[in-house]
Amino acid sequence: MLMATQEQKEGQIVLSRRQFFGVMGAVATGALTADFLVRSQNASAQTPTLGPQPIICESPQPSPSEQLNLSSELPIHLTPEMQGRASEAFDQGYQVFKSLYLIDAGDGALRTQFDAEKQGSDTAFEYQSIAEIFAVYQGDFDTLDRFYRYDDRYRQPNGLTPWWIGSNGKVKDETVVSNVSMYMAYARLISPDEERKQDGREILQGLVDTSTINPDTDIPQAFHWPDSHNLTNPAFWSPYILERFAQVDPYWNQVSEATRKLMAKVDRKIEKGDWVYFPKWIDMEGHLTPKDEVPPPPVWGVVDYDASYVPLNQAMGALYCEDPVARVDARKQLSITNDFFYSKIAIRNSKGDVIDYDINRLLDGYDLFTGKKTPGQHWPLTAWSSSAAVASIVSEDQNYREYMFEMLMNMPLPSDHPFNDLMRNFSLLILSGKMEEVKN
Repeated sequence: MLMATQEQKEGQIVLSRRQFFGVMGAVATGALTADFLVRSQNASAQTPTLGPQPIICESPQPSPSEQLNLSSELPIHLTPEMQGRASEAFDQGYQVFKSLYLIDAGDGALRTQFDAEKQGSDTAFEYQSIAEIFAVYQGDFDTLDRFYRYDDRYRQPNGLTPWWIGSNGKVKDETVVSNVSMYMAYARLISPDEERKQDGREILQGLVDTSTINPDTDIPQAFHWPDSHNLTNPAFWSPYILERFAQVDPYWNQVSEATRKLMAKVDRKIEKGDWVYFPKWIDMEGHLTPKDEVPPPPVWGVVDYDASYVPLNQAMGALYCEDPVARVDARKQLSITNDFFYSKIAIRNSKGDVIDYDINRLLDGYDLFTGKKTPGQHWPLTAWSSSAAVASIVSEDQNYREYMFEMLMNMPLPSDHPFNDLMRNFSLLILSGKMEEVKN
């Protein structure tokens, strides 16, 4: 997955020349104002909620067969006003994303590109698949059809596509990445076009036929390669999307259950303090992949950019899953991610009381075991910032929730990297209510 960057000076965010765009409230000074970066002193004080009350999801009645304690379902704090603002911001962000990162691929086809400043740069289906989800919920079916025309050039007989296409149209990396394929299948299954729905079913079957869904564990492998049969990534699936797949093929209920059990194993390691967050590469039993078995580029023992997917995937489950067991579990995972982000963003006094918040404190690389910054240069206000805002909807700290939501609404767009913009738009879509109604 690609790394995102952000120009930085000591103690503040500096906007690139493209960020002075004015679309999402980017600040004319060239930096986010202190109002959005640090809250008032006494930020931990509780204040009355103004406007519409948050959606508090009541705990459903447990059944004897359920292994999770459904009475522990965490409340979701997402008001209609917040959803409306997120929806409007997504509408605007989608148009900016289209103008910067979509490029004509000839013969009526359309593709995403890595870099807006290098017209005609490479395409990653990771970006393409999420942009397709955007287009469906935006009702932009002309753009969606043009995406599909490009995809069809590279779809194999089993329905799957490689991960990376060069600017010259040749495949640069033929790896089938499981989360990319699942996003592509989801975009097609929610499409109103019956032919494309069938494409989605073919992708799901292709994942099974190629054993990209491990036949022994029912857990998505990271890649389709046989030597990755014991390699997976907790950032690669959404309980909500798996639930939608199960409406097409009941087999995916087994995948949902298997991934929940795997996440529970990871949870226990985080709760014990072995890890500070969800690791990037684990085996099918929830153990950290040995360093010498990590695929290139060598990333081991760190919390890196893939981590930004975990809150988004789990938030979809926490908000939209019909199955109360899946919803309770997703809210637990979302809470774990929020605890990590909160520990970085909240400022405490010597007594341990939270007195301020500063989004600049959340950087883009931490040691998996200690939570300390990894060596090298780090950037604030990246894709993680958007994901942290999504995770904050389960926070008990009302002032923090408000701070993070306003930060998300006022992040400069565009940023210095399409992945940042992609994750911001994805975050806005999830909070917007466009996907469906929040489940109570």
